[in-house]
Amino acid sequence: SINFNARDCNTSFSPFSNCPSLTTISIGAEVTKIPDQLLLRSNVKIISIPEGVKTIGAHSFCECKELTSVTFPKSLISIGEAAFSGCNKITKIDLSESVTTLGAYAFYGCTSLTNITAHSMIPASCATSTFEDVNINTCILHVPKQSIPLYEKARGWRDFLNISEDIITEASFNSEISIFNLSIYPNPAKLDLFIQSDSPIEKVEIYNQSGICVLVENVFMESINVSALSDGFYFARIYIDDIPVIKKFIVRK
Repeated sequence: SINFNARDCNTSFSPFSNCPSLTTISIGAEVTKIPDQLLLRSNVKIISIPEGVKTIGAHSFCECKELTSVTFPKSLISIGEAAFSGCNKITKIDLSESVTTLGAYAFYGCTSLTNITAHSMIPASCATSTFEDVNINTCILHVPKQSIPLYEKARGWRDFLNISEDIITEASFNSEISIFNLSIYPNPAKLDLFIQSDSPIEKVEIYNQSGICVLVENVFMESINVSALSDGFYFARIYIDDIPVIKKFIVRK
């Protein structure tokens, strides 16, 4: 058993990798990044990653053959290359709406996966190898109802044969919106889309109904001009305090 705290993140090597006798880990609440190869080839059985962690490094839990359960926080943004590769006893994963990136081979060889829930309306970017060797014929992918067509087209996600509706409410899906007191208007928009928040907005990305990014404002001031977009539904991915929040809106001329 080990206690992993923020000071341990500064190490340039992975002192806990290749430790087959290691079966439990406690991750400190102040940790924001899980380093590469943290528990490579350990026998840890249950992992609960605390709120505040934004990044899981490459190969961090790779080949943890006894791992049966992992809990991801709502703060998580990215999962690195081969992070859970070879964890063949995990049966389900639940990815919050803030997850934007899944590395190559992130869940390679997770052959026991039967349920994957992805709460984001915009499919997280991933490689064709992210879910390689997962049984795509029987594993059920649960996603927001309105985003099923996006997942059916997105690389890495479209291979799943069973993509079904994730039963969540709009309120729970946009849980961060109330925290940041986020507002977006007018909706429908014609020229400028105004976005306001109690916390500074760092960047805004606009996606169409096919999940393609069509507009980016890397230095957001007050509004983003959407006049060049065709009429229809769009998703705004709004970065606040490094956390992506997604809001749906309409463009109508």
